[in-house]
Amino acid sequence: MVDVVVGVDVGGTTTRCLVVSTSGEVVGSGQAGGGSIRSSAGLPAEQLARALNAALSGVEPTSVRAGVFGIAGSGTAAGSLARDAAAQAWKSAGLAGTPQVVTDLEVAFAAGTPEPSGLLLLAGTGAGAAAFTDRRIVRRCDGYGWLLGDEGSAVWLGLRGVQAALNAYDGRGPASALRDAVARHFDLHADFTQGVIAAVHAREPAYLGQLAPLVTSAAAAGDVVAVSLVDAAASRLVAAVRAVWDGETDLVLARCGGRC
Repeated sequence: MVDVVVGVDVGGTTTRCLVVSTSGEVVGSGQAGGGSIRSSAGLPAEQLARALNAALSGVEPTSVRAGVFGIAGSGTAAGSLARDAAAQAWKSAGLAGTPQVVTDLEVAFAAGTPEPSGLLLLAGTGAGAAAFTDRRIVRRCDGYGWLLGDEGSAVWLGLRGVQAALNAYDGRGPASALRDAVARHFDLHADFTQGVIAAVHAREPAYLGQLAPLVTSAAAAGDVVAVSLVDAAASRLVAAVRAVWDGETDLVLARCGGRC
């Protein structure tokens, strides 16, 4: 029996799990829906358990020596919610002990560089930047969640794409290809505004990240409104890095579960 360790990356859109031997060989993998306590659909513990159990298929539970969950939105503001979800999933898989829970920023930085210190820009469903010293976050900017921040993220961009489409429809903003793109995405054939309202509010916040490609595609085709939104997203991501920069030259660029 080979000793293994478990790593779980939990984003707003996707949960991914790897089981790796202590010699570095991947022996199992699993994937499930998003497990963020702030923006994902359903119960986070269920998504974590789904990915974990899939990765552990064929692995003897007693061979697992340790586990780390990097969970979006698991900072101190979340209280024990993220830790409880991880512990529940861990126990449901028949594993002994308690896994360690860290933020998705820490996981992304560790995955991107062997260096203990440097900068991170994480962008996907959410977004945030951080400066690390000895693998500990010493400064961070954003990563505040879809309601308060995550500026430049897929959710941020997707939401503004929908708003631009509504503005083009009701006359508050300039005409844009985003109006037709949003209508096609939600398969709307009648009342555009009421259809958009119903479709967006029926889904979890992280779903808005799936609308980001509508904006980037329209921008690539030359739509002026979409171009301005993509430029604004890029500017906000750069601003987040500048806010934590202190002269470090190493920058890890990481993409989380969203589709940008």
